[in-house]
This record gives sequence, structure tokens and C-alpha cells, in this order.
Amino acid sequence: MRIINRTLSRRAAILLGSIPFALLIGAYAVASHLRRIDNPADKLLPSLGSMGDGGCDLAHGVRGRQTVGRLPAMA
Repeated sequence: MRIINRTLSRRAAILLGSIPFALLIGAYAVASHLRRIDNPADKLLPSLGSMGDGGCDLAHGVRGRQTVGRLPAMA
């Protein structure tokens, strides 16, 4: 059978499909690290950890709003 006509298994298809995303995340992490070496306060390419912290803060309403218990206070 010719290589072009082969059908990939589900596992191989998922693995090959995830490779571009892994490469993009890796390239972003390296670029962010190199920029943060020069300027630790850089906001153009934040580190993956600070993006995660910001996402958690947004999800839990920590920044920018006053909270009462678990619900945002209406002002």
C-alpha cells in the first residue's frame, strides 16, 4: 500500500494533530522567556505562569472588582 493512502490510527492522528500546538506553545514560552530576561516587567509576551494567574484572577473576580463572599458586589 502506498504511504499516501494509509489511514492513521486514532492515536496517531491525535498525536500528529497536537504537534503544531505543542510547537507553538514551546515557541511562545521561549520567546517570552527571552523577552523577560531583558525586561522583567514586559507585558507584550507575558509568561505562561502569569497568564495562568491572570486567568484565575479573572475567573475568581480578584482584580478590578470588590467582592462580597464569592459573588461580585454590584456598584
